[in-house]
Formats: sequence, structure tokens, C-alpha cells
Amino acid sequence: MTFISNGVIQAADYNSLSFSNVAPSFPPYGTLIALWCSGTTEMGTWANGAGGTFNNVVQTNSPTCGWIAPPLAPNLSITPGNTYNTLSWNSVATAISYTIYWSKTPNVAIGTNTTPVGSLLTFTFPGLTNGTAYHYIVAATNAGGQGPASNEVTGTPGAAPLSPPVLTSVTPGITQNTIAWSAVGGATGYNLYRGTSPGVYSLLGGFTSPHVDSGLTAGITYYYVVTDVSIGGESGYSNVLSGTPTPGAPTAPATITVTPGVYQNTISWSSVSGATSYNLYRSTSTGTETLFLTGATSPYINSGLSVLNTYYYKASAVNSGGESALSTEANGTPLSPPFGFNQNDSSVGGFDYGQWTA
Repeated sequence: MTFISNGVIQAADYNSLSFSNVAPSFPPYGTLIALWCSGTTEMGTWANGAGGTFNNVVQTNSPTCGWIAPPLAPNLSITPGNTYNTLSWNSVATAISYTIYWSKTPNVAIGTNTTPVGSLLTFTFPGLTNGTAYHYIVAATNAGGQGPASNEVTGTPGAAPLSPPVLTSVTPGITQNTIAWSAVGGATGYNLYRGTSPGVYSLLGGFTSPHVDSGLTAGITYYYVVTDVSIGGESGYSNVLSGTPTPGAPTAPATITVTPGVYQNTISWSSVSGATSYNLYRSTSTGTETLFLTGATSPYINSGLSVLNTYYYKASAVNSGGESALSTEANGTPLSPPFGFNQNDSSVGGFDYGQWTA
């Protein structure tokens, strides 16, 4: 407050003061004749009309008398780590040192667990207990004294998450993908995530590498990421890899039949769902069939056969997932022509239309 104007104390200001050495009957006017300091308090001397003087305070904490304003409050922030908390604050104008106060309970007061840190603007408290919350304030000091406390911050130390693993491969199989990743030192486990589009994943569970993700739909592309888990929590996602499962091999044809004909056998088999082609196996003795024809279609006519042999057949179904087991066995003996051949008659191409031998 300004008490003096042009060397004369103002009536309004005068009436707001408390004069312990002035008689109540003294009129509310006077002429300032001196200003002086009492410590950091600025004092004034006024003359009254009766030849006397009186003294009173002009300004407490006066810069004119060497008073320095304490610093403002810093703005405090905290970064927890593994068994430590790191505090940081801004530089405050006129501050020459800082003091940290801390507690394990909120509402820290100045004077609690004092830690002077000089002119530092950051300080780390090491050796703390992970999982325990610590509360902090900081105050700045200069020649004028200590300023008000900063905002209070709370930090709970804990180990930081590890770096993510590297997803090394996704190997498609029959309605499954096999996923492998690199190990991370310090990890206590790994979480595998899957999605059918990049960037959208759902947790499959905790697994070890390699992991077989089975029961998938053939032809659908699946995308994978993996994280590691440690005392510091779960890491971020790894790189993304994908795999497209193949279909399983089809089942064997359920039935197979052989219908003999003249110098031939006609082989028929039942169709198989998911099969893209069929293989035919043949032998002249039971149970010894070998691959005879790939890409066969049913019915298939196996011609040019000997009427002296019985032929045994099995069929299999094929798709991109592989080949099925062989079907059951069926057999047939080709037939002779319905008429004989006369070796003694060479007319009309060797056939005798009047006499035939059976």
C-alpha cells in the first residue's frame, strides 16, 4: 500500500494505520519529514502541527530496505523406475537452492523428510521399494527465504517393461499355423495375439515358442504379434507376421466298384468333399496296388487288358492338403469277346462267318 503522496500522508491511508504513539486527539494530517529502515521494514517520520513528530510503518518487507521476495513455487513432475523415483522441476527466478520433502502418505508438509539438493533441477531417490507409493513436494529458497511448496506428485517405483520379442516365423500347416519368436532376457512369459486383419488382435494366451495355433480355417490369413511379460509388466507388440493354413487331406473314397468288359475294366468310386482330383492304384494281386494313374475321373475305363488276369484297384482323393488314404479294394477280370476266332480261315480279315470256335 502507498501511504505517501507528494511527501504528505494521505488521510485515507492515515486512518488505516495503527499509531501506537499518537494521541487520539491528533488531527489526521501530517507532513513526512523522513523515511528510514528498521531491518527490512520501511519507516516514516511525520511532523505534527504542535512541533512534535511521530513514527510509523510505511511498508513491511520493503525492497528499499533490502528485503528480497522469496521465490515462487516450482512446478514438479515425477518419473518412476525400477526401485527409484526421479523428480524434475523448472528453474525458478531468483532461486539459489531447492529442498525436497517427501512422505509415504499424501499431503506432504514442508519440513517432512527434508532432502536439500542445492541448485539441481532433477533428483533421483534410489533404493526404493517397488510397489510402494511415495509423495513429494519441492520448495525454492533465496536470500529472502524459502518460497511456497510446489504441487505434490506421487510415484510408485517398479521395473520397466522389457523390449518386445522378435517374431521370427509363422509356418502354415493343415488348418494350423506354427508361430516362433526370439527369447528376451528377464522375461517370465510370453503372450500371443492373433487377428484376421493387421492391427486388430485378440489375446490367445500365454505360450512358449514355438506354439502351434490349431483348429484354423484353411485359406484364411491370420496375423500374429507377441509380447513378453516381466516384473515390469507387459512389453509392447512385436513385429507382425502372418500365415494362411492349408486344408487337410481329404478322406478316402467311401466306395469303389469294378465292372469287367471285353479286354477292359470300368472303375467307379464315390466322390469326396473337398477333393480336387483322384489317383488310381492297380495290381494283378490283391493288396499290392501301386500308383497307376493320377488325375483320374470316375468312371474310368482301363482298356487293353488281358482276359487271363484279375486286376485289383484302389482309389484315393487329393487336394492342396495332400492325398487321402486308399479306398477299399475292388477287382475285376476282363471278358473275352462273345465269339471265337477261326485260325484256319483267313478270309475277310481272318474271320469265318460260317464256323466259329468257342
